[in-house]
Amino acid sequence: MPRRPLLLTVGLMMLLASPAWSQSRFPISLQFSGAVVKPFSDTNLDGSIGGSYAASLGFEGQVRYSPAGPVSIGLGFQTSGLGDFDGSLLSVFFAEPRLRIQIRSPRVGPYLSVRGGFGRISFYDPDDVTAPFDVIGRNGASIGGGGGVLLQFSRRVGLDLGVLINSAPEPVGKYGLLRAGASIAIGRPRRLAQ
Repeated sequence: MPRRPLLLTVGLMMLLASPAWSQSRFPISLQFSGAVVKPFSDTNLDGSIGGSYAASLGFEGQVRYSPAGPVSIGLGFQTSGLGDFDGSLLSVFFAEPRLRIQIRSPRVGPYLSVRGGFGRISFYDPDDVTAPFDVIGRNGASIGGGGGVLLQFSRRVGLDLGVLINSAPEPVGKYGLLRAGASIAIGRPRRLAQ
């Protein structure tokens, strides 16, 4: 067997067998992520059919509470533009329960999530010369689900990678979200059962 694959295999086995650094030992964590948002709708902001939305960059932040066990709950805010539409903004306040999937590794934590909240789409019409900066908004429920993986780098710092299919007020409807960001545990760790 060549040396490099052998070293990678041994290193991976050591990583998976290392002491538990799971962030669930800490009851509170802060998570900040960059996101790519892609609406699936073909309805334009004015209600006509035949448009499409380009992917947009966005941001997400949340505070997550992790009681002992596999379930945690996060409260947060997500925002992004809406592709090619200047002046458009998608904003969502949400609650996101997660179910951590138990695997052998203490540093790799896959999870499933559901998200519910309140979304708002705000935009203005730059072609309206009488009132180009009047904001038009649409509000509605935002419901979806997805999953991801939390990769622990130390006792308190991890990388959170996730994907989500969610809903937004019309005309956007459903959209996909890819997320990558930092998860930072705060507070005192729980004592582990011996």
